[in-house]
Amino acid sequence: MRERRLLLWLLILLIGIALGCSDPPTTFNDSGGGVLDYRPPPVQEGAFVFDRSRNAMLLIGGRTDAGVALRVLYQFDGSAWFPLGTLGPAGSITPSVTYDSVRGAVVLHGGADLAGGPQGDTWEYRNSTWTRRAENAGPGIRVGAAMAWDPVRREVLLYGGSNDAAGETWAWNGATWTRRATTGPGPLAFAGMAFDAARNEMVLYGGSVPGAFGGPSSEHWLWNGSAWRRVSASAPPPRDRHVMVYDARRQLVVVFGGRGQFGAMGDTWEWDGTTWTRRDVSGPAPRWSAAAAYDPNARDIVLYGGTNGGPATADIWSFSGSAWVKRLLTP
Repeated sequence: MRERRLLLWLLILLIGIALGCSDPPTTFNDSGGGVLDYRPPPVQEGAFVFDRSRNAMLLIGGRTDAGVALRVLYQFDGSAWFPLGTLGPAGSITPSVTYDSVRGAVVLHGGADLAGGPQGDTWEYRNSTWTRRAENAGPGIRVGAAMAWDPVRREVLLYGGSNDAAGETWAWNGATWTRRATTGPGPLAFAGMAFDAARNEMVLYGGSVPGAFGGPSSEHWLWNGSAWRRVSASAPPPRDRHVMVYDARRQLVVVFGGRGQFGAMGDTWEWDGTTWTRRDVSGPAPRWSAAAAYDPNARDIVLYGGTNGGPATADIWSFSGSAWVKRLLTP
């Protein structure tokens, strides 16, 4: 039986190479229970999203320690990884990604390609197929833009990015981009954004302010569908490249890590619509450029990868509200 599983792993490895995957599955997990586990390499600057049509998490893009873009799409079902084939979009480093629950599609915009060149295309992943829906349209070239799904207005909202000099807000309805606003937080890249479903508003926090006098930001803004409003409540310390996820079970926006004024951060904060609260919990080592998303099956937040300025990590963690727990996947 073990030999059959090993042969199956070798077959999938050869298929990945034939498809042009630059990072084919490298780990064969035989724990005695017949479980195959193909783990992605250590990665930073990728994106995590829960694909409801597949009922699983997807790891999209990122940069490996070899200095190349991760060109394999990985699925994580809560206990094991599995490669789904070659990534379609060229912008696979720091892409903006979210899930459109009305059209049942993962939406990706911008990012950087293998050579670090910024991209401006909009892609959708649906029915196991990548489709380019718009080429350099709407926001155009963006790297590190904040993007999230707005279920009230049934559209994808995108803000900022390293190529946005004005601080624009754009919305994608599945067919076209529409510029919603040119005022608000101002130019920002690598900010965090999540939709607070309990209060029906988009929450934006942190990010990197460009320019000679720029740096990590601690500003906190809310979007009501037509305009941004700055929140006066005390926010967490300045940071960019952090993860920011809405916890649907506890109805809180959760922030972890990021890059601050003095390097990698490892603190956890929660926003309840009125107040930011720092959680005194241990967990992942300080890092930035990790990938995270909410898993409605496990009803917790799942985090993967990231860096503190050195090699990227390959650990996976979950946060249920009381503690961070490291997921141990047997090699």
